Amino acid sequence: MFAALTVPRLIEAVQNSSPDLSSKPSWKSPDDVPADELPLAKACQKVLASMQSILGKTSEGCKEKMKAYDARAEKDGRGLGEDAEKDGAHKRHVALMNASEVKVVRYVRDLLEPPELEKFKPRVVGEGQKGLDG
Repeated sequence: MFAALTVPRLIEAVQNSSPDLSSKPSWKSPDDVPADELPLAKACQKVLASMQSILGKTSEGCKEKMKAYDARAEKDGRGLGEDAEKDGAHKRHVALMNASEVKVVRYVRDLLEPPELEKFKPRVVGEGQKGLDG
């Protein structure tokens, strides 16, 4: 998903850059452009915001679907014995895989207008500075 979203976002960022880089070879930014203003940084910001939103909504939907599935399975009851237990586990696994499927088309708005964009704002990390974990 990251790679698929990065290409169009990078093209968009290059076209929106100042000056327009789309006519320059390799879309090379001038040396005075800060790292957090580079087209790739801007593209990644939107990609990460979109992915976070889509995957978060998919996870919440999965939890709801599995809660409903488990309630139905409890109501319907299970057979007795090892075979019934294996069959129940297999059916639950299949339901979980179906519930976990990422349905990107359902969240087109999150692709076009990523929410919480500021949360993923690029930051300049200077030489000798520690990253997020230090």
